[in-house]
Amino acid sequence: MRYQSFQRLNKTLLMSILVIWLFLGLPTLMPPAIAAVSQTTDLSERITLQFQQTLQDQLGNTWQSTALHRLELKGGSTFYLRLEGIPGTAGISRDQPLTVITAQGQILQAPNISSNIFSNASPVPQLRQYDFSFILPQLNDHHQSIRLSLPTVEGSTIDIGVPGDVVREWKALSSCRALICDGFGAPYD
Repeated sequence: MRYQSFQRLNKTLLMSILVIWLFLGLPTLMPPAIAAVSQTTDLSERITLQFQQTLQDQLGNTWQSTALHRLELKGGSTFYLRLEGIPGTAGISRDQPLTVITAQGQILQAPNISSNIFSNASPVPQLRQYDFSFILPQLNDHHQSIRLSLPTVEGSTIDIGVPGDVVREWKALSSCRALICDGFGAPYD
């Protein structure tokens, strides 16, 4: 009788340890999730892969960044970065390029293509889209952070820091050809 009670106690203890390990220990073995990647296909025979991430500017305001990789089924691709601030933040210039500053101090310019995307005027003055196709290949592969400098309609700038892990995901998204991507889910260096 004592032996059965001892076995039951051991099983209960073992199950408790397993449950605690699953809830506390297992998440530390997995790399952190940064954001979700989604895919859409439209009628013009292109696939759009999206990577969304929330970023903050120098004042602590929240910005939604959406990296868009458009793949034409007949070949070719483009990579865009869409930035949207919360209502009440400064309006972003409709014509000025986005300035990208690397950790090494290199300054790059991404053309503002908002006028091509949104008819007449952007529905939100804090929503702009930039052609990032020529920016990503110029960023190093060491996954270092970058800074985005957005020109406002008032003539000032808004600086948004982009962590190196997000830059790494943008580069991985840009490597996608059809449904084959390099670098997604790879451990961080």
